[in-house]
Amino acid sequence: MEKLRITLIKTKTDYAQAIVIRYKVFVLEQKVPAELEIEHEDNCAHFLAAQDKTPVGCARVRKVGKKLKLERLAILKEHRGKGYGKEIVLELVNYCRRKKPEEIYMNAQYYLLDFYKALGFVQKGKKFEEAGIEHIKMVLNT
Repeated sequence: MEKLRITLIKTKTDYAQAIVIRYKVFVLEQKVPAELEIEHEDNCAHFLAAQDKTPVGCARVRKVGKKLKLERLAILKEHRGKGYGKEIVLELVNYCRRKKPEEIYMNAQYYLLDFYKALGFVQKGKKFEEAGIEHIKMVLNT
């Protein structure tokens, strides 16, 4: 088995694969309204993760002023528990650091708080609801 490949999306085909993953994870599984799932697309760097050429996950980085925000990290259900989420986050963090933003942050789903803490993020503020799901702002502790 080859190593997980995480690439910056440059083709419409790869972008379409990422949208399918996001739709399956966020809209079908988590019941996020479809109209909330597709927004800010043009202001983002999109990434696709593939194992043996099979798309397994995706994420994006959005520029917000002088900050970079990690968003839409999704792993297909059948590929969870293999460490792909960690690999994707680390790749996105490396990408962001090369851009030298004021801050790297995300609005993480609250149940993933410990996962992101283990990757160097710290909780900021209180829990809040977004798309019917509890979230928490997390900032990379640099």
